[in-house]
Amino acid sequence: MKFKIKREEFISVLSDYTSILKENSIKPILSALFMEVKENELVFMGSSIEMDYRKQIQCEGMEEGAVAFKPALVLEYIKLLEEEWLTVEKLDGFLKIANGEFAILEEENYPKIVELASMSLLQIQGNEFAKYLETVKFSASQTPENLALNCIRVVFGKEKINFVSTDSYRLLYLEKKIRAQFERAISLPLEAVNVIIKLLKEKTEVISLELSGENLLLLWEGTYFSCRLTAVPYPNFQGILNQNFFDKKMEFCLEDLKAAMKRVITVAKTSIDAKYGGTFDFKGKQLIVKAVTTGRAKTQQKVAMMKEGDDFIASLNCKYLSEFLDTISKNVIIYGKNSSSMFRVMEEGNEELIYILMPLALREV
Repeated sequence: MKFKIKREEFISVLSDYTSILKENSIKPILSALFMEVKENELVFMGSSIEMDYRKQIQCEGMEEGAVAFKPALVLEYIKLLEEEWLTVEKLDGFLKIANGEFAILEEENYPKIVELASMSLLQIQGNEFAKYLETVKFSASQTPENLALNCIRVVFGKEKINFVSTDSYRLLYLEKKIRAQFERAISLPLEAVNVIIKLLKEKTEVISLELSGENLLLLWEGTYFSCRLTAVPYPNFQGILNQNFFDKKMEFCLEDLKAAMKRVITVAKTSIDAKYGGTFDFKGKQLIVKAVTTGRAKTQQKVAMMKEGDDFIASLNCKYLSEFLDTISKNVIIYGKNSSSMFRVMEEGNEELIYILMPLALREV
């Protein structure tokens, strides 16, 4: 097997696969990348337990053949090269690239990816879909211990699509007026979400989202990606969103509130009562945020606001609030009722994005 390829294109493909392939001590071939030259076409295949990724690109084929290898070290090596074009060759039991030799595995044992029959669910620009996932993923549970929350819920409808994430302490809801081919709700594992974002964030072409049983497929030119969906039931987020008992409304300049949160977080990250916890005193036309560390360091930040309703004090996770502020660009509006009820946070003039934040039980400082 022998071919020539542009170094940057080879780097791009290998980089995509390093986020999918995992070490597998029981069956090492599954941690390898399969690569085959057919005339002037180069076919890549890689699989994990939950995901399959097959990609086909053009190359200058010199000798047909196939090879299986672990891509991480190869990727690190070719990033250090300066050549525009690389000659890649399987010879004498090694993969040879620019005076470098890399171990290979028996490609005959590599499991072939079988493309699943599927139903087309949605046609959408790749980077647009990635942007929606990126917007909501931060509030999903980041650890796989709770599978029901370690995912993004995507609800496809004939008039709109909803993207939802929660870790039980907060909930983020994004609504986009996009029409799907049919109605379906799926839970997309966070690990797959991160891979999809990486694959699509610069992809301006239209991709096809398709369903095949408990698998979501993403198809575009020369590319097949599939991932297994989470089958665990998702919490009833609609019931939370429908609650509208708020009698207080506070509006802030985004940049002022963001700056205050960043200063508070430097202290609140070692808060006495709860990590990143701060006391929010909504009083008159000013918010006063306080935090105390285990070392008795203190901070107090003041932010101007416009408020409707009575004064009150509550405790919130400053980091959680700051993460939402990083996703918006206009004034932020916070709706509340009292210190023990949930808060609704929104961007001025944007009804598509809703952030629900649960209060903390902190001592007043």
